[in-house]
Amino acid sequence: MYFFQTLANQAIIALHNARLFQESLEKERLEREVSLAREIQMNLLPATMPAIPGYQIAGINLPSRTVGGDYYDVIPLENQKLAVAIGDVTGKGVPAAMLMANLQAALHLLIREDIPLPHILEKLNTLFYANTPSDKFVTLFVGILSLPDRAFTYVNAGHNYPILVEADGTIRELVTGGLLVGAFPGATYRSETITLQPGSLLFCYTDGITELADSTGEEFGEENLYQFVKTHRNEPVPELIARLQDHLLRFSGTDVFDDDVTLLALKVE
Repeated sequence: MYFFQTLANQAIIALHNARLFQESLEKERLEREVSLAREIQMNLLPATMPAIPGYQIAGINLPSRTVGGDYYDVIPLENQKLAVAIGDVTGKGVPAAMLMANLQAALHLLIREDIPLPHILEKLNTLFYANTPSDKFVTLFVGILSLPDRAFTYVNAGHNYPILVEADGTIRELVTGGLLVGAFPGATYRSETITLQPGSLLFCYTDGITELADSTGEEFGEENLYQFVKTHRNEPVPELIARLQDHLLRFSGTDVFDDDVTLLALKVE
């Protein structure tokens, strides 16, 4: 009797260990897949920024614990033009990253067509509304800069308002546009064209910055962000972004964020 009890106990332990081993293998597999997805996602972001006389450009994506849906881009175009974009797909994880990849591919294709910027957003909206679940959509800001005369045409599709900081510290939010991409059928968009003055700074960001919380739960917020950018507007753009990154790390008290933190800045010299 004792022998059979011992044998049964050993069998139970062996089954338990086998189950733990299988769970460990599955966890490692999922971690490898997430790591690979994160690598693919990062490769979709600009590896380097174009060197353009008279302009400074820099961007950064600080990843959260997993893959996400943040996106930024700088796309050289013909006729001495440059497109800039920043967006945020709802949700997190691999589904958001896949939608972000689709957004990047579609925008790269459409932005090179000779069609007005609002029509590009309308085409993106139609595409995403038809091919994504009803709870998935994108906040997106896209602008096209004419490099010789500094004319900047933009559309804001429900994204956090980028700010234009003038040389004297005046701040303007870029709000013209329309609804989120993929949220409603038949959405239309408006564009606005402004002229970037020497010394002006275009600063774009995702809500991972403003919603970043410290140990007490207090969020960083727009007011802190605007004041920081205004205070450091005269620094070279890469230094401004590096300084802001350090500031956010100190504010949050951790180097692991709950949401991606993404920003893109362009300055006229």
